Amino acid sequence: MGFRKLGFIAAIALATNSSWAEDHSTTSGGSAPPDIEKVCSQTACRTGGYEAVVGVDPQRYTTIPVTRSPYILDDGSVLIFPGETIAVQLAVDGGKLGRPMAAERYAPEFPALIVKSDGAPEANPENASLAALQGKMPADEVANLPPNTLVVSYGQFKEKGESGMTLTLLHNFSQTIKLDAIIAEIRPNAYEQHYTSTCPVRPKMSDFENWPNALGPLVLKNFRFQADGQSVVCE
Repeated sequence: MGFRKLGFIAAIALATNSSWAEDHSTTSGGSAPPDIEKVCSQTACRTGGYEAVVGVDPQRYTTIPVTRSPYILDDGSVLIFPGETIAVQLAVDGGKLGRPMAAERYAPEFPALIVKSDGAPEANPENASLAALQGKMPADEVANLPPNTLVVSYGQFKEKGESGMTLTLLHNFSQTIKLDAIIAEIRPNAYEQHYTSTCPVRPKMSDFENWPNALGPLVLKNFRFQADGQSVVCE
């Protein structure tokens, strides 16, 4: 069971997959896809070139194409694929939380098997070279990271066999932060994107977001501080 990425916000923003290029080439009146290597010379990018394995039930899995693409998109959104853990440093301006400035990949909290060139599922060899976040408590894990850092992990608890997805968020800010999330539900030959509720992330506490079904990549955006005294509402 598998699919190809079509119509997803990352493909439109990055123009890195062949289907976008075919449908939006300059000959058909659309804009030409950007030079991804030029983009990646200016911001941190994932290597890509593989498909992440995502379980849809105990017997079956699908694959999520992972292209060479930046972790931080032009509009300041953060793009994350199943099997990734990313530490994102955010700007703070005048007491307000700003756009992400830098991103670094770490060993995944939820490792995902991958498929390369129509081969069998295997462990991602890139993960072996990634640094691991240390410590058993969230405060310990972010203590040695740069100030104003948000750690984002996304995937499944098992490498395959469980359909549910989990997003964990933790940070080293002194204030509670909030963000918006766009999920990509898997449809035949496409993704269906829509907003999903998220909970505020309090200092020194992890937030766990869960979905019962297999999903594609996530886009996180609109990072902001929550006002002091405001109730913790997941919306």
